[in-house]
Parts: sequence; structure tokens; C-alpha cells
Amino acid sequence: MPIPPAHIQAVVSVYLCAHPDERAALQPLLDGLDAGRDMAARETFDGHVTTSAVIVNDHDQVLLIHHVASNVWIQPGGHCEPSDRTLMEAVLREVAEETSLVALEPFGGIEAPIHIDVHELEARPERASPGIGTSMSGSSSGCAARHR
Repeated sequence: MPIPPAHIQAVVSVYLCAHPDERAALQPLLDGLDAGRDMAARETFDGHVTTSAVIVNDHDQVLLIHHVASNVWIQPGGHCEPSDRTLMEAVLREVAEETSLVALEPFGGIEAPIHIDVHELEARPERASPGIGTSMSGSSSGCAARHR
């Protein structure tokens, strides 16, 4: 069962309480959620949610991975899968897949996004990826985490 729209709505609502000036940028996501669309599915071509994590070790070093397709260094993360039930579950799965790290603690114990970004990406029809995405970085949709 995919991540329910109500879960994503709750995460975004918490984020907007702290960042009300970002409502306009997130309105297409909110509209899709209100319509009950599966905004976590990569097949939602006019935009969908992905997750990522900012991982910091005890020496305040940040983990980045090389994204081969885009040739950039970014935080680990990626698309939600139908088996993910929450955004936190999605980001922890992605981090484990990409880095083999599993012992993560949300920074400050807070499971809320630290940032939600709306950005355009190059469409990749061969992978059913549209050209616009909403990426959430934080600890519910991603995680600001310490690796020990």
C-alpha cells in the first residue's frame, strides 16, 4: 500500500507551520493531495514526492553521494516505493540502499522536514520519471540524522 495522501499532507502541514511563506511553492503538491492523487508515485508526471537525508557524522562531516545520471554530488535519497508506508520509511530505505547505513538517529529527535524543495529535473521517460519533482529533505520525509 503506497504512502497515504493524508500522511504526506500532515508532514507538509507541520513544515508549513514553520515556513508559511513557502505555501505558494507547495500549492501544486497540496492540490494533488487534496484531490487524493498518489503524490508519492514516480508515475505522477506533473510532480511527485521524493525523499532525501542530510546525514552528519560526529565530526560534522556531511555524507554526499555521486548521482551518476546528473553528474552531481547530492544527499542520499530517492523515490518512494509502493511498499513504503511513511516518508520516514521511504528515506530510511533509500539511505540503506545507497549507503548501507542503518543506524541513524533523527537530529534532535525531530521527525519533521528541515526543507521541502520544488525543482525541475530532466525527464527520463525510460524510467517513467517526469521533469518536475518535489523533494522533501528532513526527518519525516528525509532525515537530518547523525550517524554514529
